[in-house]
Formats: sequence, structure tokens, C-alpha cells
Amino acid sequence: MRGRDLLRSRALRLALLYAALFGVSITALLGAIYLLAANQVRSHVDEFVASELEMLQADYVVDGFDGVLGLVQSRDASDRSNHWLYLYVAADGSRLAGDDDPWPDATPDTDGFLTLPARQHRGVVRARVAHFPDGSRILVGLNDYEVGEMRSALARSMGLGLGAMLLLAIGGGILVTLAMLRQIEAINRVTRDIMAGDLRQRVPITASNDEFDMLGRNINAMLDRISTLMDAIRGVTDNIAHDLRLPLSRLRGRLEASLADRNQPAQLESAIEQSIDDVDSILTTFGALLRIANVESGRPRESFTQVDLTAIVHDAEQLFEPMASAEHKTLRLDADVGVQIRGSRDLLFQALANLVDNAIKYTRAGGNILITLRRRDAHIELCVADDGPGIPEDQRDKVFQRLYRADPSRSSAGNGLGLSLVRAVVLLHDGYCQIVDNAPGARVILSLPVAIDSRLA
Repeated sequence: MRGRDLLRSRALRLALLYAALFGVSITALLGAIYLLAANQVRSHVDEFVASELEMLQADYVVDGFDGVLGLVQSRDASDRSNHWLYLYVAADGSRLAGDDDPWPDATPDTDGFLTLPARQHRGVVRARVAHFPDGSRILVGLNDYEVGEMRSALARSMGLGLGAMLLLAIGGGILVTLAMLRQIEAINRVTRDIMAGDLRQRVPITASNDEFDMLGRNINAMLDRISTLMDAIRGVTDNIAHDLRLPLSRLRGRLEASLADRNQPAQLESAIEQSIDDVDSILTTFGALLRIANVESGRPRESFTQVDLTAIVHDAEQLFEPMASAEHKTLRLDADVGVQIRGSRDLLFQALANLVDNAIKYTRAGGNILITLRRRDAHIELCVADDGPGIPEDQRDKVFQRLYRADPSRSSAGNGLGLSLVRAVVLLHDGYCQIVDNAPGARVILSLPVAIDSRLA
């Protein structure tokens, strides 16, 4: 994976965007934590000052002026780090004990605390004043130098933590991007091989069962379908070439013979008639192919009307019954009354006619053909069954392919398009068709969903 491809990757841009949003969110969170911690420590400083001042006031109550003076002198002398500030003055403002600086000129805040500059350390002093009954007053303060140090340490720690998290987020985003690009590149390699003509290639599937695996399965299913269609096209092409070669060869032979025997009118006329029959057979094949293509395009749906399916099966029975009788076969009909759907009457009749014609063609003399029409709860079922030789199970799907014939020699009558048209018509009406064993014989079932079935009048 080249760096330029990585920089152009949408996945990397999204990862960086998420990292930026993550950084902003973490910065806001850490900032709030910093402020809360700093305020909490500041409140502890204020509590220490208030507690110290209350103790001095209590000592004044017990020991009076001398007690406070001695305690202030003792505390001031023991404060070697100069964190505490004590200033005890008399009623006239003269210094009694504590700090040498004059009484500060500062205004207390709403909590009664003064914020004063520190004497030696960085930061400020938080102080508070107490007045005694004799007019003296005392100022007690505590340097928040340690608070400042804590703030600095907290800020550094948060900065380092934020930087580490951002680096991890960006690094993780890059790793995720590289992993995604590897999977995408695998798909691209397969598609390039397929574009080069190798339809055997498939997208590799992992065991993670993630979105890329789902995409790969869909692509592989699509490629399998394309391969199947390509095989079907090759099969149709071979079948068309085989079916056209024989009549065209006969046509050419007759024309050559006619040129050689042009002085024999009777033979010339017979050759012309046979040639016309061969041309008609070719035109019939192409006409059937074009009709199937038109049905599969879906255009006939635009002319769908209300169709009485019961009437269609009766018309088919009346049309083919004389043909079946002439071949000593029995054609029977068992249909529900008033079964109606919305569709194409001509196409539905043609599909049924193809099924009945095939059943009569392949049923032995003395055999039976049965047409049934039933309205089920979820669908309408039209079935044509016979007791002929049947269709092998491994060929029941193949017989619906264009120009497919179960006879490999292709010497039997027909062009192999009848069942292809049946399937196209059924799919046009949002149904499905299948062939099952009739023991003996075959049973072709056409199923149309109730969704396209209109209500009876």
C-alpha cells in the first residue's frame, strides 16, 4: 500500500476526523476535571485558614490577649517554610506579633477571604481577619503555592495523557485504515482479474464474518450468477449453431441440386418447398427467442388486464382434446370455478399450451394427461401432469433453459424453447414453476402468488 494511496483514503480521513473529535472531547473533559480539582484544593486551603482562625478565637476566649499573642508568636516561629501568614495588631494598628509587613489594604470576597501576594513563594496567600473584643485584630493566611504546584503537575499530566491518547487514536485509525485498505485491495485485485477475463477468481472470505465478508459473499454470488449466465449463453450459442447448421446445410444442398437439375421443374419445385420449410423453422426459432426476450423485459406488464384463468384452461382443454384423442391419449381437466388473476391472457394461454403440447407429445399411446387449477390460500396453482417417461431429476432445471433438449442428439422434434417461454411467462406474473415426479411421468406446477390475484366479483 503506497503512502499516497493511504493519504487519499476516505477511511484515513474519517479516522483523523474521529481522532480530532475525540481530542476535543477529551480536552473538554480534562479541562473540567482540572477546574474541579483546583477549586477543590482551593476550598481545602480556605478550610485550613478558617480552622486556624477559629482556634485562635477560641484561645482568646480561654486565655485572652496573652494567650493569642503567645500562640501567634509560637506559630510564626515554627513556620520555617513561610507558608503561613500571621499578623496580630492592636486597636491602634501597631504590630503585636507575626509578619513585619503592614496591614494589607485589600477587599475581602463574598466568603470573607483576602487574596494577597505571596512573600517568598509563587502563588498567592488566602487570608482571613478576626476581630477581638479589645479592639485588636488578627490576620491569618496560607500560601497556595502547593495548590499551584498541584495545578501545574495536573496540567502536565493531562497534557501528556491527552497527547498519548491522540497518538493512540491516530495510530489506531491508521492501522484500521490499513486493514480496511488491504481488504478493499483484495476485492480490487479480484475485479481486475475478472475484467481481464478470468471469471474463476473469487473474493477471499475470512472467518470474521464482518461487513467485508458479507460484501465478498455478495460479490461471489454475483460472479457465480454471471458465470452461470455465461455458461448458459455459451450453451445457447452452441445449440443455435447446431440447430441452424442442419437446416442451412439442407437448404444449401437443395439449392445446389436445383442448379444442377434446373431442367427438371418437378424436382425444383419440391426443393423450393422444402427450403421454405427449413427457412420457416429457422424463423420460428428466432421468433420464439425474441418473444422470450420481450417477456423477460417486463414490457407486457403494461397491458395486464383482468384474466379468467378458469376460462383459459377450458379453452386449452377444448383445443388439445381432439389432438390427444387422435393419438389415443386421454386429456382431462379439473379446475376450480371463477379463478381470476391480473395478467396477460395470451401469454398465460401460450404457456399452458406449451405444457399440454409437451405432455401429449411425450406420453405413450393410451396414456393420460391431467390439467388441474386450484386456488390455495396463499397462491393459485396450475398443474399439467402426465404418465409418460418423465424427466430425470438432474435435468428438471435444465429443461427451462433456452434451446435445451434432453435428447443429446437433438434429433427429436421441437426447438427447446417451449419450457423457456413457460418460465419467462410465470416469472413475468411474479410466480414460479417446478417439475416434480408424477410416478410415472412428470408434473409441471405453475404457482402464482395471491398478491397479484384480484378478488372475485
